[in-house]
Amino acid sequence: MQTNDSDATLTGGESIEPAHEERGIPQVGRRGKGNKPLVAFLMLVAVLLVLFLIARIAIGQLAGKHHEKPVVKGDARSIPSLTQQAFDTLTKPAPPPASAIASAPPAPPAAPNSTRPLTPEQQAAADLAARRQRSPLLAMSAAGGGMSSAGNGPESTGRAAADNSYGSLGNALQATRATSVAATTLENPDLTITQGTFIDCVLETALDSEQPGMTRCMLPRNVYSTDGRVLLLPRGSRLVGQYQSGQLRQGQQRIFVVWTRVETPDGVIIHLASPTTDPLGRSGMNGRINNHFTARFGAALLVSVVNDLTNYEIAKKSQGTTLNFNTTTGEMNNLASIMAENSIHIPPTLYKNQGGHIGIFVARDLYFGNVYGLRPVQRHAD
Repeated sequence: MQTNDSDATLTGGESIEPAHEERGIPQVGRRGKGNKPLVAFLMLVAVLLVLFLIARIAIGQLAGKHHEKPVVKGDARSIPSLTQQAFDTLTKPAPPPASAIASAPPAPPAAPNSTRPLTPEQQAAADLAARRQRSPLLAMSAAGGGMSSAGNGPESTGRAAADNSYGSLGNALQATRATSVAATTLENPDLTITQGTFIDCVLETALDSEQPGMTRCMLPRNVYSTDGRVLLLPRGSRLVGQYQSGQLRQGQQRIFVVWTRVETPDGVIIHLASPTTDPLGRSGMNGRINNHFTARFGAALLVSVVNDLTNYEIAKKSQGTTLNFNTTTGEMNNLASIMAENSIHIPPTLYKNQGGHIGIFVARDLYFGNVYGLRPVQRHAD
């Protein structure tokens, strides 16, 4: 048998194929060519499965939101299931509690038909009663503080809605009804001094508003009746008045005096109860005003000046030596504050000398018919 490097020959005509290289150790991590399609298929199936699960969970959540029952807030009662048993066990509702809303008063009985026309006062009273019957009743709730209406039917509800829609404009458009007043005739103008008459008077006494007191004045001229034909208050009649103390405040310059009665030289007395005015008719009596500036601020200023002078003398004589007088200085300041506080409220005082002209505004009708009488007078022609 002969051998060569490339091939070998056997006797008998048989040929031997050349031997392949011997197999070594297989390499780790080498993939077979037939596994790649299988792996790709498995990965695709896994991805589809995950997507299917995600879609199913999302659909379930959406369906749960649609079927979720609404949450009832507050003290609401659950609705029973609509079964025959639920209808059998359904209890009757409890009677409503006593309402806080007042019931409307019953309408007054209709008055019988009368042919006599109503007076203005009766007509106004009838209109007021009708408006009260038509207006809704209101009641305040103690818990919520709200206002509830107890009107009669939908008419009051519509009226309330219209008022709310207008608001302040609707309130402004509501006019105020003034009751009518019947005119009267002055019974005897020849013996009457009517309200609003101005009477001139001269003071006989001086006034000092520090103390309450009384005053007197005299009429310098005659006062006639309202028609100017009959002398009712002759010249020389005396009037008596009263005034109170402490009326003036800071910045005021008038006091109020009320005249109580008038006495004529013939002995006729009539009560006035009328206020005083100045010669131009302005209310109150003016005069000289004393504001008491020295009494109000003098003591406090004196204490402050003494305190400052004391500190100055101490600082001058100490010659650089520090002396502690904080307690004394503080007491002086407190004393000045107390004195100023006690005297700052002293009211002004008004002084009015005798002989000054004042006015009296008659506040009511003065009737002299019960003391005076009239008789016709015959005048002879010249």
